[in-house]
Amino acid sequence: MATVSTTARNVATGTLNRQARQAGILTPKFSEKVRRLCKHNRLKEALDILCFTGQPVDKSTYVSLLQCCIEKKSLSDGKSVHTHMLSNKDSIRHNNTFLLNTLLNMYAKCGSLADARNVFDKMPERDVFSWTVMIAAYAKHGFGRDSLALFREMKEEEGTTSIQPSRFTFASVLSACANLGDLQEGIRIHHEIIRFGIEIDIFVANGIIDMYVKCGSIENGRDVFDKMPQRDVVSWTSMIAGYARNGDCVETLKLFRQMLVEGVVPDAKTFSTVLPAIADMAALEQGMWIHREVIKWGFQADVFVQSALVDMYAKCGNIENAHDLFVNMSQQNVVTWNSMISGYAQHGNLDKSVKLFQQMPERDSVSWLSMLAGYAQNGHGEEALKLFKQMLLAGVELSSKAYINVITACANMASLEKGFSIHEEIIRSGFQYDVFVGSALVGLYAKCSSIDNARLVFDKMLQRDVVSWTAMIVGYYQNGYSLEALRLFQQMQQEGLKPDSNTFASVLPICANLAALEQGIQIHQQIVRSGFQSDVFVESALVDMYAKCGRIDKARNLFDRLHQRNVVSWTTMIVGYAMHGFGKEAIDLFEQMEESGVNPNHVTFLGVLSACCHAGLVEMGRRCFNHMSQRYHIKPAMEHYGCMVDLLGRAGQVDEARDFINRMPIKPDATVWGSLLGACRMQNNIEVGELAAEHLFELNPKDTAAYVLLSNIYAATGRWDDIQKVRQMMKDMKVEKMPGCSWIEINKQVHAFLVGGDISHPQTLENNTMLGR
Repeated sequence: MATVSTTARNVATGTLNRQARQAGILTPKFSEKVRRLCKHNRLKEALDILCFTGQPVDKSTYVSLLQCCIEKKSLSDGKSVHTHMLSNKDSIRHNNTFLLNTLLNMYAKCGSLADARNVFDKMPERDVFSWTVMIAAYAKHGFGRDSLALFREMKEEEGTTSIQPSRFTFASVLSACANLGDLQEGIRIHHEIIRFGIEIDIFVANGIIDMYVKCGSIENGRDVFDKMPQRDVVSWTSMIAGYARNGDCVETLKLFRQMLVEGVVPDAKTFSTVLPAIADMAALEQGMWIHREVIKWGFQADVFVQSALVDMYAKCGNIENAHDLFVNMSQQNVVTWNSMISGYAQHGNLDKSVKLFQQMPERDSVSWLSMLAGYAQNGHGEEALKLFKQMLLAGVELSSKAYINVITACANMASLEKGFSIHEEIIRSGFQYDVFVGSALVGLYAKCSSIDNARLVFDKMLQRDVVSWTAMIVGYYQNGYSLEALRLFQQMQQEGLKPDSNTFASVLPICANLAALEQGIQIHQQIVRSGFQSDVFVESALVDMYAKCGRIDKARNLFDRLHQRNVVSWTTMIVGYAMHGFGKEAIDLFEQMEESGVNPNHVTFLGVLSACCHAGLVEMGRRCFNHMSQRYHIKPAMEHYGCMVDLLGRAGQVDEARDFINRMPIKPDATVWGSLLGACRMQNNIEVGELAAEHLFELNPKDTAAYVLLSNIYAATGRWDDIQKVRQMMKDMKVEKMPGCSWIEINKQVHAFLVGGDISHPQTLENNTMLGR
């Protein structure tokens, strides 16, 4: 319709122009009438008169019309005015830079960059406004390189004209650098601004801060911020946004507090920036304080602030407050729907997530992704795969995050077949070269025990980041290839990649598993140099490594100096004591943990029960086992039952251990029967031992340990015929005793040897020669 209307006006212009002149309409009065209509924002009426009469108007009238088009963002009407201008160009021939700038601005503000550039290129004279409008338009619409190129062209003309960049020009090119993430170009622009002496201008300084923080140079941004003689709400919000974008939630909140202390009134954008940082920290109390500030300053009705509040409460686990805000919102947008879906899913209420998803008036790609992530992260792999297929059929634009979530679903199901199918879809979509998708595929294959496929994906990745390397290292370790994992860790560093906290927290358990103390100490030194020694997961992994490598004193020393003790760090130290037979110390530490207010988890109780087992503290073990369910509402798992059986058996109470098994509310597995058989071996209890072995043979006929333990019981009691029967059973079942393996660490390198003629070590010949001497 706009095209037809525009064409009709253009056709009418020539015909009616003659009729209007014959009617004797006076141009000044005509122009005044059009300007008056524009002043009252009645653009359509003004254009109808302009096109109907066809009379030429003066420059100021054209300016009024174009400015009205800018306000209404009406490109079609703007083009009509431009057409009328071209038909009456004689009346605006002289001194028309201001009018052409307005025309240029109209095209730029209405998003028609091609038309804007056409006007710009044909301008007989340009001033700083002309250049700035075009530079700003390119920057605003994502053409940062064009914006910077035009700025350089402007600079080249600076020598032949008196035109110099203004504060608005610099703000525009800084925005281009920020959007491109081009720090080096941004620094050059900053130096240019200093040369012009306008770096203290608050408008320009805000642009410099924004450029630095968006380019990831938070330190430079803060330096400019701290040196500003005067700061407004934009300055504070830009700096706050920088910290939030870089994941420094603590500094984000600290700066927001400082802003309030200095009497600067926050705006809606400030709150919309701070609240996501609170959400990332899951700091509910701080979030509720921010909410009170929102109400205090009157921004509770702002739709963006409302959306941020809903998201904050949902991510902080206060789903009730999130729901109340959501249902009372003046305008529920797709963002808040997505926040609620994610919030319910993240806190295990998947039914409500599904219900909301089905009720959504409209969905975007994030809606589908939120639901997909909800299924994947809550262990509903089949539903995740069904939804993924629906996404494909619905033509939803898939991102790397969608593929990562569906890969996670396959990994959680340990379904190699489904993983292959998803991998094929990833190849068809072209996402196989995405570093995040590649890392997820490595994790999938590793979790499905297909370590060769994991390595194949890893080797084919065009780009590998620290996450990719860590995934492959963890994959090797989880599949029993600890030495390969350590070698890959070394190779990673040789290729110039620096480990992060997750890498260190993943590689330390490998050292612990191999009892590679020297290697662990070397990695500890790296951690200190890298500045990760205060990371709570790294600290706990260090405690675990030293404890498992036999340096319980060093482990306790590190534990006592921990910056923050959570359930993981307490449990690590308790398990360390238990492992080395320090039962009393483990129990004392457990009691300190309870006094500190940190609630134990199921792993903590495994450590405590193990400690009781090694120390022979039967009554303490019984009390702790009962506390699990009665005080802490932790349902005992099979491992806990196994520990109790081991505890009773080691204390010589084999019959009670058998009765304990018979009273179990769940069917005992091989772990439980294995504990009983082990106790029978220590007590030489043939009757109960045969019962335990019978159950083990039924559960796992290939379990070598069960045959060996039963044979040892017979040997201890002189029942040689029964030993022969056990050996015949092993032969009939084709059960072979696995060869033993030992390793030694020399010069920070771990060497492994198998028992029984192993020649895999590269120095086997030299070793045998030395032993022969």
